[in-house]
Amino acid sequence: MAYIGKVPANAPLTSSDIADGIISTADLANTAVTGAKVNTDVISAQTALATAPADTDEFLVSDAGVIKRIDYSLIKGGGQWEFISELTGSSSISALDFTTLSTDYKDFCFSMQNLHPESDNVRVYMRVFTGSGGSQAIDSGGNYGYAGIVRFDSTTTANGDGQNQIYITDVVGNADTENAAGEVFLYNPHETTFHKLIKSHSVTMRNDDDVGIGNYAGKYVSTTAVTGVRFYFSAGEISGKIAMYGRKRS
Repeated sequence: MAYIGKVPANAPLTSSDIADGIISTADLANTAVTGAKVNTDVISAQTALATAPADTDEFLVSDAGVIKRIDYSLIKGGGQWEFISELTGSSSISALDFTTLSTDYKDFCFSMQNLHPESDNVRVYMRVFTGSGGSQAIDSGGNYGYAGIVRFDSTTTANGDGQNQIYITDVVGNADTENAAGEVFLYNPHETTFHKLIKSHSVTMRNDDDVGIGNYAGKYVSTTAVTGVRFYFSAGEISGKIAMYGRKRS
């Protein structure tokens, strides 16, 4: 349409001349949005992820100045121990049972902290569960063996086959400050070709407040898959904490 009268003077386009939502992605040049145009709360304003990222969760990285995406599985590290669960004992608990050993993990580590017995000078023992669901049961028969070396005032050794349990620590006193700590490693409990092997490293306090170190090797004499483990003192209740960690399959 032609103007009638004088042509209006040119005027610069302002934001008030553009309706909201009228500019589409296609209207923007590939290099139009720079770092200076990105608000500093672009991350903190988003919904927080409350759990560890899944392997397929993605991150943005700068690869020599070029933005690329990368899966969490490529940066989380391999062969590392991952926390799974933790059990806490008390004066009314006689055993700490981990009844689920996920097949997502090949090996397991149990970290013992401040294990304190009700009875005096008792050891921490271990047994295993087999089966699953309603058929899962503890094996209390003579299917265990162990060998150990302990150092208190002197060095002593011990070993046994056809046992009803595996030795995990030497004796622990039950005075208020006496306790045991250490780690127990259970190797590849899911496989069904070999007997299962266990290793433990522990530090204990006897009832004379003396401190000692113990190293034990154990075996479960069966090719049956192990689906859980039980920790308990040779007598009385068990207090303290045991945390379970898993090492992913390679």
